[in-house]
Amino acid sequence: MVPAAGATEVVRRVEQTRYEQPYDPPRRRSGWLAAAIVLLLLALAGLAYLLARSFGLGDTGVTQIDVPRVVGLPLEEARRELLDQGFLIGDTAPEANDDFDENIVFDQDPEEGSRADRGSEVDLRVSSGRATVAVPDVEGQSEEDARTALDGAGFEVDARQESSENVESGNVISQDPVANTQLRPPGPVTIVVSSGQPAEDVPDVVGRTAEEAAGILGRAGFEPRNGGSEPSDEPEGTVIRTDPPAGTSLTRGSTVFYAVSSGPPETTTTTEPPDETTTTEDPGN
Repeated sequence: MVPAAGATEVVRRVEQTRYEQPYDPPRRRSGWLAAAIVLLLLALAGLAYLLARSFGLGDTGVTQIDVPRVVGLPLEEARRELLDQGFLIGDTAPEANDDFDENIVFDQDPEEGSRADRGSEVDLRVSSGRATVAVPDVEGQSEEDARTALDGAGFEVDARQESSENVESGNVISQDPVANTQLRPPGPVTIVVSSGQPAEDVPDVVGRTAEEAAGILGRAGFEPRNGGSEPSDEPEGTVIRTDPPAGTSLTRGSTVFYAVSSGPPETTTTTEPPDETTTTEDPGN
């Protein structure tokens, strides 16, 4: 057995050795720190690269060229011009424009004369024509007023005439397109203008009785009126003529006069006066 004093010495040395060993901290924290430093350096390098490009520092390897003018060109021609110059075509969405015809480029970005990277995109604003406008309601108006309203809205007017039983002469019967239709000026807009009542030919009623003639003229759309009687070789009570005469074209509602026979004219007998010159014989002969 070890003496007690020796055992105590052994224990003391073991304790001393345990407390005198250096502290070894965990290595995990130092690994995270190294990774963070690397990421920070990469971020700084990227930022420096972007700043250099923004201020034109360093050789980026991209050639900048002048942007050509394509405003005023048809879209397809503008495409060819930009592609030939080394640019790509960006946005070409159509937009309404009152100053440029449909399918014509009216704006570009970048604008002409500016410098841009070869291979970069150029956005084009292309006209879809004038904006649509609601067609005014001109039915029932006079032709003059209708033209004024349509001209004021930017539309061309195509007018034609047509007879109408319901619309006063000179007023608009109908329009095409109808009111409130969205239409791109200048249109055109067609209006139909009333020429008044439709025309009809005066029917032939000569030889008819006055009653029959009045019925026929009325059904034809005219206003029959008895113009009185006149002597005629035609049977008494029959129509001998009309004014206007049969076959004349008149608007409906016009007045047609008819004359009725009062029978043959009276004949007057004339008596020849006696011959007052007589020859008397001399009694002496």
